[in-house]
Amino acid sequence: MSALLARLDELLRSRAAWAVVCAVVLAVQGAFMLLLSAPGRANVDVVYQARQALGEIPYNDWHPPVMSALWELLIDLTGDIGSLFRLQTGFFLLTVWASALLVHRVTGHRRWTLWMLLLPLAPWVLGQTAVLWKDTQMAVALLAGCLCLFFIDVRRRGTWVLVLPALVLLSYATAVRKNAVFAVVPIAVYLGVLLAQVVWKRFYRAGGGRRWVRLTAASLVALLVLGASSALLDRGVTVAKEVQPTSSLATVMLDDVTFSVPEAELRASDAPPELVQRILDSRTRCREIDEAWDSYLHCFGRGGAELFAPVEDAEAIQELWVEHVLPHPGRYLLYRSGVFSYYFFSSALEWWPYGWREDAEPVGLGPQNYNADLLARYYVVDFAAETFPMLFKPWFWSALGIACVVLSRRAGRRLQGPVLALAWSALAYVAGYLPIAPANHFRYTFWPALAVSVALGLLCAGWWARHRGHRPDGVESEAAAAEERAERGTAPRRRAT
Repeated sequence: MSALLARLDELLRSRAAWAVVCAVVLAVQGAFMLLLSAPGRANVDVVYQARQALGEIPYNDWHPPVMSALWELLIDLTGDIGSLFRLQTGFFLLTVWASALLVHRVTGHRRWTLWMLLLPLAPWVLGQTAVLWKDTQMAVALLAGCLCLFFIDVRRRGTWVLVLPALVLLSYATAVRKNAVFAVVPIAVYLGVLLAQVVWKRFYRAGGGRRWVRLTAASLVALLVLGASSALLDRGVTVAKEVQPTSSLATVMLDDVTFSVPEAELRASDAPPELVQRILDSRTRCREIDEAWDSYLHCFGRGGAELFAPVEDAEAIQELWVEHVLPHPGRYLLYRSGVFSYYFFSSALEWWPYGWREDAEPVGLGPQNYNADLLARYYVVDFAAETFPMLFKPWFWSALGIACVVLSRRAGRRLQGPVLALAWSALAYVAGYLPIAPANHFRYTFWPALAVSVALGLLCAGWWARHRGHRPDGVESEAAAAEERAERGTAPRRRAT
């Protein structure tokens, strides 16, 4: 029996065998995720996009049209409204599988793949991957794009083909949520470092200013390429679907005007008196319900009969912002800091309940299995959110992200870059909510939580491998091995003579 177990253990040490085991483990989790939430949980935002994909209403840009266009394509191919949720779930599990393979390749051990393999069932992940939010779509696309880049080995030309899917995924992520640009910047820097190692090998290894100039140039090139591809994707969908503009950015400006400009200054402005009075009445109503954000939907009274109709008086609101908010950065920052602190230290919507189905059911969405929902809800809400509430707070994941940055060198040469890219991406994304935070929903923190979770797993795996003296994958030459030992502060033992 012991011989059989030893033989099985030896067999599982191979990459191919362990990759199959990881796929089986994730397939079981995927079956549960589909049982739990298929054809996909949805709020009014998602249902509105579903109606666009079904051809019931025209496209507009209040929500990302690229997501609706992808959904429409999937519906045309499959005839199934749940096809987008199945694609999202499958792609997420595929990305987790790739993360586990990366850890196994670098460390050569199976134990550190378990953190990745159990990630889909983490309470801060399970609740968010159940809903077809654009935030979830963005996070899955970002992580998948990052994994494509992390598998690139600058010494193996064949791996550079992974830049193409990475470019597509990162472009989709930026198009599906505009503020994803904050998260993409550190990833572009990582890609720039890869490019610099290939294009300017001699300067990359040399120290001094030249190296940093070329690293900066390569990073800017990568960022421009990513930005241009995302803009082309968004523009292509806008033209193909005749997307109607809604000026939704004016709602953010409306908040700034409503809550930071004094009443006397508003009344003395050149804005139409009706608009000024409407803004002041909106401020009063928002203060009565103790909300200082998202005033357009909660207090101002949105325009038109449709929920996401074009913003009324958008041009006048933008003029008020330019004339009365922009010249006063002090009071603007005071207001925005208050809203950001609300987002940063609290959370809501950690779980989208089974009972919130009225909006989703008319288009064929919403979870179907009540018992699976009951099990997951107790796990995510009653256990995790109530016992460990920090797991759903931006400050917690920001603190872990900073820790990953500080300790990144301990991950080793092969994993330091990925750890830094993910951690800085999470931190930049959280910081990017300072001027636009609309609420404290956890979906806005899902990417930071997911990115830091993976970064933490890579950091611990690399740290353990270095501590055990394991030679990372790709360090094959004696010179590279000596460099790795020097970085660890160790030296090869002399042979006894």
